[in-house]
Amino acid sequence: MKRTIRTFGIALLMTAATIAQAGVIYSARTQTEMYGEAAEQQKQNPMLQQMLQPQEMKIFAQDKGGRIKFLSDSMLYKKGDFMVTEDGSIMYICDPQAKTYHKLDLKAMKGQAEGMMKTMTKMTKMSYSNVFVNLLDKGNAGTIAGYPVRKYRLLVEYDTNMKILFKKIKNHERREFFIYVTPKLPMSLVPEYNSSQMFTTGVEQVDSQIQSKLKGLGFPMKTEQLSYGKNNELTSKSTFEITSIQEKSLNPALFKLPIGYTEKEIRVEGTDSEGNTEKHKFKMGDLFK
Repeated sequence: MKRTIRTFGIALLMTAATIAQAGVIYSARTQTEMYGEAAEQQKQNPMLQQMLQPQEMKIFAQDKGGRIKFLSDSMLYKKGDFMVTEDGSIMYICDPQAKTYHKLDLKAMKGQAEGMMKTMTKMTKMSYSNVFVNLLDKGNAGTIAGYPVRKYRLLVEYDTNMKILFKKIKNHERREFFIYVTPKLPMSLVPEYNSSQMFTTGVEQVDSQIQSKLKGLGFPMKTEQLSYGKNNELTSKSTFEITSIQEKSLNPALFKLPIGYTEKEIRVEGTDSEGNTEKHKFKMGDLFK
């Protein structure tokens, strides 16, 4: 459940950060709902409740650059905080009140994730089978933010096979997406490296089929991702929806780290070999070096 939320959250933010080759300004909101046992866990976990609060944001995007301004508080961001990226490779998470930032190397993060996946595949002799990717046209679905949209259902299923020592483990994965796209804006507005993050499983042989199915559909104005448990029960639904959009040429300075901001250090308390308390300082970007 946590993996699904985290993966979808990263995908949404990257989508929002770099979405257009021509300038656009738009507002959007995200929301995640939990069901069944997952919903019960959410009720008992205040931290999870806070993480899953609906969020609103305003996005400025042009070419490969993007700026996201958060319009509501969350566990990860304060209202008024913003993220900027010039090309989608380096992202800065900025606090305008303190004039500080955290730096994230998105390419390094992706490389680490891919490396971990390869290592896990070797260690557990992981393989995938029974891959099924199906796209169904559900027809016209009215308008979103003034644009006519067509609704599609994308169903993704596959088996994960692992061998740990002498034990074989097989899991069935099922993900379902409802995608509302407008033909008035082309899918090419979303850069290739970013669109590959929108509907992804991390499994190359699955993701290649997904991208093939989605090619040429149009611009996604709203997406819904449904996740399922071991018994095929619905566990969560995450939604990203554009509420207003305006095409406009933007100043490239919007996508640069503001002058005068300093990189913020994170302080963590720990203990030395003798049990004495000591404080450690590090920068978020150091986690991905």
